[in-house]
Formats: sequence, C-alpha cells, structure tokens
Amino acid sequence: MSLLLQELPPRVIIHLAEKEKSISISDLSLEMGIAQSQASEIITKLSQGGIVSSNWVGHTKFVQLTERGLRAAELVGNLLEVVSV
Repeated sequence: MSLLLQELPPRVIIHLAEKEKSISISDLSLEMGIAQSQASEIITKLSQGGIVSSNWVGHTKFVQLTERGLRAAELVGNLLEVVSV
C-alpha cells in the first residue's frame, strides 16, 4: 500500500509542515500521541521517499520536510479538505 494512503504518514507530513523548524523524533511522537518507534519507522520511510531530511545533534535525530515534502504536504492537505466530511 502506498505510504500516503495510510493514516499516519499524511498526518506526520501535515504536522511537520506546521513546524517552522526541525523537530526531534521524540517530540514528534509526543505531540502526535504515537509511539516513538512508530514515529521513527514513518520518518525512515518518508526519508527514503525524499519527503523528509534528518540530522543528528548529539544523540538526538531531528527531522524536517524537504522541498518535495512541502509540496506533498500541500497536496495531502488539499486532498484531506476534499474527502473530509
């Protein structure tokens, strides 16, 4: 199944789009109410697709959307507006 057709990855993309700076995976998981392992798995898949980039600061991994990710966030947001009831 396509990553963007699952429930959580689009929510993660939208959440990251609302941030003005990079965010740690642990903060992402706390803010979204999901397990850190789940957030990490989603970020890994999004990174493989060029949607997010990451960097390490000490032992903490920070992520943010790439230009491709920002475009994806816009498209996902538009799609969610259309299909929302």
